[in-house]
Amino acid sequence: MSATETQDVNILLLGETGVGKSTFINAFVNYLQTEDFENALTKDAIILIPTLATVMDAEGSLIEIREGTADDNEVQEVGASATQDVKTYVFPIPEKNILIRLIDSPGMGDTRGLDVDNDNCEHIFTYLSQLKELHGICFLMKPTNTRSTVFFEYCLKQILSRLDSSACANIIFVFTNTRGTDYTPGDTLPCLQKIINELEANSSHVKIPLKQNIFCLDNEPFKTWIAVRKGHQVKDRLLKGCRESWDVSSKECKRLFAYILGENENFPLQPHQLQTTTSVNEARRLILQLSKPSADISQLIDDNIRTLGKHKYDLNQENQSLNELKSKLYIPVMNIETEKLTEPRTVCTSSSCMDVIT
Repeated sequence: MSATETQDVNILLLGETGVGKSTFINAFVNYLQTEDFENALTKDAIILIPTLATVMDAEGSLIEIREGTADDNEVQEVGASATQDVKTYVFPIPEKNILIRLIDSPGMGDTRGLDVDNDNCEHIFTYLSQLKELHGICFLMKPTNTRSTVFFEYCLKQILSRLDSSACANIIFVFTNTRGTDYTPGDTLPCLQKIINELEANSSHVKIPLKQNIFCLDNEPFKTWIAVRKGHQVKDRLLKGCRESWDVSSKECKRLFAYILGENENFPLQPHQLQTTTSVNEARRLILQLSKPSADISQLIDDNIRTLGKHKYDLNQENQSLNELKSKLYIPVMNIETEKLTEPRTVCTSSSCMDVIT
């Protein structure tokens, strides 16, 4: 890459519904601006994605803060899965001639059910097929939610089934809301380690690091920062905690940035090349599409074998006359009739649109 050429850095964000991916995107870009909370108050807020935050003011009342322009891809409702589809948020780092592309994905454990999770995975990998390389695969987790490891295992198995095992080297663990655990992964880490050990034991090709690729930060100071910027008063104790948390979170974001791109003595992560992944996923898609015609052909062969066997049995009957035998001198063959369509035909599989034959 030449000195004047901009480098694209692609980072995929994965995580359970409600872990705070959308908030992390906004917090990340603002944490990179400055390590000081007070200094951040003097800078313009960078809002890449619409955010809904709830903060307690100085009088103990909850206030809802909306920031950013409304986006159909974001559902701003409590209890709903916020991000509805895969979407990219891009921001530049001019001094390093870098363009960061954060790929926001729908949360795993979608409130609309497992089928939606499977569809979301298809959307994610369809989107990735348009890229040449992937620099980081960030799993966002909460330090006190051991249940999130179930979704990590689900996501990881999906990744290993679609990407080359070398993508494991690009996996990064980002723990949000870690102020309560003194900026550590908390109870989630042992569960995470257990899952990784089991996966590595079952496959010699899977090697997932779990040390330098752990980053602990907090989303709360970003929410408080937005509230203060809008003129809301918050408790002094909360403000004091946010100053410290902003400092820690900013340093962790910069360390994450350095971990991916390499700085000082650190070597950059080798970007995962997605060209081979595209070929693998295309082969997988063709295999799935061919499963129905292959099953039909297999059934047709079985039907023909049974029909020929019955015909052979009839010909071997001794009590048949010569004229009766002549009428059976043919080979019965069953074929599938195909109809060439001028355009693709979408078939709805809803129970209201089809009949179930048992």
